[in-house]
Amino acid sequence: MTRISVASVIAAIFAVQALTAPARADDTTEQKILQRLDALEKQNAALAKENAALSQRLNHVVGAHDPASVTAPPSSTANAPVARGATASAVTQDYDPQPGRPVLGKVPVKYVRACDIYGEGFLYIPGTSACIKIGGYIRMQGGVGTSGDGVVLGADSMALQGRNTRSDSNPGNVMGRAMATIDVRAQTDFGALRGYIRMGAQYVTPNNQQIVPAGTATTTLSNTTAIFWDRGYIQFAGFTAGRQRSFFDIYSPTDGYLTYMNPRTGGDTNLTGVLLVAYTFHFGDGVSATLSVENPNDHFNVGVSNMGLAGQWGLGTLVTDNGLTMNTGGTGFGIPDIVGNLRIDRSWGYAGVSGVLHQVAGGYYTAANTGNPGTGCVAGTQCTNFGHPSDVFGGAIAAGGDLNLPTGPRDTLGVNVVYSDGAVNYAAQGNKWQLYNGNSAGFAWGADGVFDNQTSIATLTGTAIELTRAWSVNSGFEHFWTEQWHTSLYGGFAAINYDSTAKTIINSHLPGAGGASICGTPVFGAVQPPLGIVPGGGNSCNPNYSFWDIGTRTQWNPAPWLDLGVDVSYTRLNTAYAGAGVALGANGANPSGANYTIGNQNVVTVLGRAQLNFDVGK
Repeated sequence: MTRISVASVIAAIFAVQALTAPARADDTTEQKILQRLDALEKQNAALAKENAALSQRLNHVVGAHDPASVTAPPSSTANAPVARGATASAVTQDYDPQPGRPVLGKVPVKYVRACDIYGEGFLYIPGTSACIKIGGYIRMQGGVGTSGDGVVLGADSMALQGRNTRSDSNPGNVMGRAMATIDVRAQTDFGALRGYIRMGAQYVTPNNQQIVPAGTATTTLSNTTAIFWDRGYIQFAGFTAGRQRSFFDIYSPTDGYLTYMNPRTGGDTNLTGVLLVAYTFHFGDGVSATLSVENPNDHFNVGVSNMGLAGQWGLGTLVTDNGLTMNTGGTGFGIPDIVGNLRIDRSWGYAGVSGVLHQVAGGYYTAANTGNPGTGCVAGTQCTNFGHPSDVFGGAIAAGGDLNLPTGPRDTLGVNVVYSDGAVNYAAQGNKWQLYNGNSAGFAWGADGVFDNQTSIATLTGTAIELTRAWSVNSGFEHFWTEQWHTSLYGGFAAINYDSTAKTIINSHLPGAGGASICGTPVFGAVQPPLGIVPGGGNSCNPNYSFWDIGTRTQWNPAPWLDLGVDVSYTRLNTAYAGAGVALGANGANPSGANYTIGNQNVVTVLGRAQLNFDVGK
């Protein structure tokens, strides 16, 4: 309807009123109304043009048009004002600012909305009811007395570095790591569905490992980035499947929580994760129970040593002879570890207990023994006709928790205690140690168990697997001086103990003339460990060992996403076979000699870190 038609209708209405109603005192009222309507129509037409111009700009932003959405050519009423009851979209559809040019249809604009039901940082995935959060971190750290990733000098992957010579050791080491995290969640008829992954790449000295296809040799290169992932799992209807921290683990100070180090005094898998399938039942009020089936080799599993097979225990080396797992066939397993966990989470913190059943299996004996003549076998090598020890089951139990303290709004105190039998690495790492300090040195070897071809030099019966006992305690405290400054104090102790039968098996392979009594036991067969102990020379003749550490970490957060800190720690190894006058062979650049002292050793480490966390919502 045009301006003229609207005015004509209104004038006719007023004319009828004039004929049927009494005369009014002011005849100008109708004129004022008509003027007001005229002004409103002009304003409306201007708004329609402005709206069309905005639509044109939106079309340019979206990009090339979709032929399916092109509208028909504009009608002669394209510039008409909006009639009462019409919508703004009608004007937008009909108005053509450039006649003859194809016009886009209505373009749906979808906005990313915050998804608050799972916490800060989550966003709805457009077109779905699922939510996603993306994060990650960049880390650079380095120090002395440790590997770039926090393994203390002389232990495990740093055992060869423990030779402490110019040609065998690197005093300083670094690590660079870049990680990304993706967290996707959605609600289903069966409860929450979640998928989470944390992976990236890292470079660590001195033992950076190149990623190669399964079954091929792993090499150490000077500047090769390794793919790294420690989390990747699905959670649905109470089930967890994938790579996640073990449900055996309760408390750990690692991964920057209280320390930048990777302490050997615990077996926690927080830094690496474990492949598992688990079911968790929530009783309510913060109480839950979990049953988990886990890959044993992800628990730093070493396995058992065959003391009749040469080369098992060397200076700074530990080789095992496993059955069904971690052998020449690969890194699968016979029976997975069965883990149970009971936990309570409340406002005061959390506490829990856990246990695990762990299979321990050896390879084959390497010599003829009672009932196994070894037909067709070669002595000193594995052969089915030599037979094998029976499989046994070990395990571990743990208890621990973390408490929120009244000394500050974010202060905490945590503790974890583990006891294991035949499952050393649930209690602690530190399976092999080597530390030289001039004419003094310390060594240690920790296997899940040991066995031999024969019980003694005179008894040819193959032994059973003698399980190794280990226990550990770890604790940590943290205090926040301000929101930006906080300091932690942490420490741990671990001990690895062989029973009397295991000690006899081990000591019967010390260096010496066949049949000679070195540590109260006649020696025979393969020689290991290669420690030339003088009979009656005051040596402890004890393969048991222990170690402990204590440290402090201070961190500054100048911005919520930035961590800057320094970690200082002290580690002490209480060596196996302590005593003077021990003969050692040449070891790297360390010369052979007959007068080494096997004694306790100390290591001081300093490790600094800079880390930027992409933590949306923090």
